[in-house]
Amino acid sequence: MGKTKRGAKAVFSPGNLEELREALLQERDLLSRQIRSLSSASLTSSRQAGEELADIGSDDFIRETELHLMTEEGKRLASISTALENLDNGSYGICADCSEPIGIGRLKAKPYAVCAS
Repeated sequence: MGKTKRGAKAVFSPGNLEELREALLQERDLLSRQIRSLSSASLTSSRQAGEELADIGSDDFIRETELHLMTEEGKRLASISTALENLDNGSYGICADCSEPIGIGRLKAKPYAVCAS
């Protein structure tokens, strides 16, 4: 086990933490809207009798791509929720692998990062 995790309060200023929380909340809202939009578009079918097989295949490909995007965005949404929980419990910004602080530049670019690299 070895190292103990230090709280984010010891690593980041309150201003940095608030800025990162706001970035996480904005990203969460954006992803939620995108997932809702994709789910309503990809889970409905507009096929009609007599459609060409090529059209059906194309529609299926588009639907599968949208479902894959929803899955990936769902994973990001889960990472954001975990980051917000970590902010609340004081373990935000600590690398999941080595327990060292994640750089502020990395967190500003990807506020739900769990690793320093």
